Amino acid sequence: MTKTLVQKQIVFFFSKDYINSFEDFSLRLKKIFGESKLSQYIPVPADAPSEIPRLVLTYQDYNINVSKSRIDFFVLNSSIDIKIFEVSKFLVDELSLKIGRLALVKNFFIEDNVSTIQNLLCEEKKSLLLKEITIRINEEKTIGEKKCNNIEILSNGIFENKKTKEKKIGIVVNRDINTLLEELQSNSFTPETASQILKDFDVETEKLTLLK
Repeated sequence: MTKTLVQKQIVFFFSKDYINSFEDFSLRLKKIFGESKLSQYIPVPADAPSEIPRLVLTYQDYNINVSKSRIDFFVLNSSIDIKIFEVSKFLVDELSLKIGRLALVKNFFIEDNVSTIQNLLCEEKKSLLLKEITIRINEEKTIGEKKCNNIEILSNGIFENKKTKEKKIGIVVNRDINTLLEELQSNSFTPETASQILKDFDVETEKLTLLK
């Protein structure tokens, strides 16, 4: 079963909110990734939720969203190296931020029929005339000596090729592996540990449990 990577997301969660200048954050990030195509400073109220982005940097094949509580990398090209170790070191050493949680998410598309998902249901539900279907599992798994949420979500959907505009019907697969929310405050990942765990996540998210 051939799967196509649509997007990869890498997330660093901070144990405490970043409270300094996002202009300074932007300048320091650009020392790692170079000048962006577009830099946006989002004017949000001071009391807005911490997870709302305050800074968005747009590059050719990826975007970087920075909020008070996290930094997200949205990668559109599987060959792009996000420089995980350099980012981890930058957060810990230059900004004195404590990395308390890590996540890696991949969205895949598989050209197949909705019946492939429906066959995973119990026998009496397989004959239903379903227009939509979503199945989600979360398996607790230890990766790199850390307990993690190992999530897989299957749903029927449509994939559009951005270049050709061709649309295909098939299965959308979401693979999400993350360290535990309840350990956000107690964890303090070093650059070495963070980069190794995310590399392990990268390998693990290629595996499918529900679809073989």
